[in-house]
Amino acid sequence: MNKPSRTYEPWVNDAVKRRMDLLLAAAVDHATTAYREWMKALGGDLGAQLKSILPSDGQIVVVTTVEDADFLSQGVLGAIDAGERLRLFCYWNERNAERDIAPIISKYEEPLDEPRVSAVVVVKSVISGACVVRTNLTETLAKLRHNVPVFVVAPVMHADARKKLRREFDRQVADRFRFITCAIDSEKDGENVQPGIGGSVYELLGLGDKHTKNRVRPTIVAERSALHSKRSNDASA
Repeated sequence: MNKPSRTYEPWVNDAVKRRMDLLLAAAVDHATTAYREWMKALGGDLGAQLKSILPSDGQIVVVTTVEDADFLSQGVLGAIDAGERLRLFCYWNERNAERDIAPIISKYEEPLDEPRVSAVVVVKSVISGACVVRTNLTETLAKLRHNVPVFVVAPVMHADARKKLRREFDRQVADRFRFITCAIDSEKDGENVQPGIGGSVYELLGLGDKHTKNRVRPTIVAERSALHSKRSNDASA
């Protein structure tokens, strides 16, 4: 299942490699349920690596796209177990590959105690260029008045992705980036990294195309929104 263009990061063991292979097999079989499960499992693997290097105190802002929220990001969140420290930002992006832009058309952002934010984590199923990550990270960092480490987390990144993303930001921001990935792929078929995650993540997750996925409200967003509303009502009662 692995292609010659793929190299794994040193931390990736045989069990993680098997999960990567099973994700690609689920993509070939159009097995939506299995694909979702393996994506969430890989989120757990990435989150376990992330947890060991996150700051031990302060608020952790996790930034996700709508398509990744209930699957990859759920796995990451379960592994880092940030509890009350977690602040979730979810963005709905309208990707335009021709113009290399991904404007945010809707958002969910939990309130921050800005001085207490100690890290930003950006989660993405695959990073090819820098467009979506650049957009969502720019939106998030604009809310912070102090410098914090930025962790960019994805199962697969293209070989040029780190360089491209760093170029999109001033050096004082780019120098704070830390990348956590399972595999680096050096080949592309158009916009898609090969073997990447097996194709278009929207369709593989059963969310439709790049437009219909933006009509989805992730379960994690609904649950956390209800929880924050209840806490707010209890505090004002």
